[in-house]
Amino acid sequence: MRNAEVACDRLLCLEGLYHRFGMLPSRPVAMCTLSKMCNVRAIDVLVAIVSVIRPGAANEGRKSEFALRAQGLAPAGYAHPSLEACLRSTFGVVAYEEHIPQICEAFAGMSAGKADILRRALVKENQRVIAEMKIEFENSAREIGRTPEEIARVWELVSGFSGYAFCRAHSTAYALEAYEAAHLKRYHPAAFLAGVLTHERGFYSALAYTLEARRLGLTFLSPDVNASTAKFHVESESAIRVPLWKVKDLTENSLRRIAVERALRPFDSLRDFCIRAGCASGEVENLVRVGAFDSFGDSRPEQVWQARQVATGHGRAPRASYSNRTLP
Repeated sequence: MRNAEVACDRLLCLEGLYHRFGMLPSRPVAMCTLSKMCNVRAIDVLVAIVSVIRPGAANEGRKSEFALRAQGLAPAGYAHPSLEACLRSTFGVVAYEEHIPQICEAFAGMSAGKADILRRALVKENQRVIAEMKIEFENSAREIGRTPEEIARVWELVSGFSGYAFCRAHSTAYALEAYEAAHLKRYHPAAFLAGVLTHERGFYSALAYTLEARRLGLTFLSPDVNASTAKFHVESESAIRVPLWKVKDLTENSLRRIAVERALRPFDSLRDFCIRAGCASGEVENLVRVGAFDSFGDSRPEQVWQARQVATGHGRAPRASYSNRTLP
């Protein structure tokens, strides 16, 4: 039963790859599209997909061919029986860069050094070297008894791999990262998307990740002068608190002053905030607009009125009073 639960968990996480936001480290649209086409159900298939979408492996309709074979809708095909050992995991499709020297050694009996020269020439699309290595490939294959038809068929497979791709180790690293992200997003969506938004490392804009969070049923809590931290953080199972640094025109110096003052004691009113944090009037008004003072209980028109009263000198402490504080 435990094994069945683990298998089900893996399937659910892999299905999560179909929703690309935050999931994949590079080429998310291409990778998610091919994941859907393949109805990916195994990690090995995901590893291959990472490389199949690269220019070298994606030539000549290989993505569609790979998708059909991965789902069992088309049989795995091998240009020669000697290639089955190295191409079995990718259903007969040349997907990884190391497939080129492996094919050259298994089928034509070429040395590893010469086979790697051909690989580099194909990756760099160096037609002169490719033409030279074709002769070497044909001669080596003939020496071990391959027929002209077999040689032509396998060379067509090899030469079709033109442009860069990934080696399997590189693809595995990307696929593992994508799977781990899928697991986190499925079981800890709020924490996962809070991390993506905090580090701003995703492929898409912050708006796209915000919309994805809402699609998953998550809500965003307004920045708050007492509750917000230096990052997006989860306040409940389905609520993410927005940090103060997302407020327009709030400077680094103001953020530092707010942090220092709040570390001494929480702000108890908008007036207290204005006196202690010493933010410019424009910054305070932007904080009002986003709801950063709503927890004090006053309406936003009342907050604007209070802020302007303090700014015009009714109870405002001079900024010099803050100079005695030590900024971090």
